[in-house]
Amino acid sequence: MIDTKKAYQLLTRHISYCECSFYGQEPDPENDFWIPFSEVLSEDIDAAIEFLSVLDPKEFLYSLEPLDEMIEKTHSRKLLNEIRRLGAEKGIDQNTIEMSITMASYWLDD
Repeated sequence: MIDTKKAYQLLTRHISYCECSFYGQEPDPENDFWIPFSEVLSEDIDAAIEFLSVLDPKEFLYSLEPLDEMIEKTHSRKLLNEIRRLGAEKGIDQNTIEMSITMASYWLDD
């Protein structure tokens, strides 16, 4: 189980900063979003997949920014496969999804 309320608050605040702030006024995205968001989602892969499945396409794309941190923490191929599936279901360009997956795959043990 993950704290979905916290995850959604982090995500929506990050989107707001990205879309509504002037250049240079956004807080540190790594410490204010990527790290805490990836920590929350990394607690439970199945719950994270469920959380990601209910996001709209824009939210889903923003949620992929810290994907490599999530995979570094979890080493989960299942998460990457579900990201691919959810991206297709949400009508997101597969090249965009594959680029995120490729970068995150670095953390997988082969």
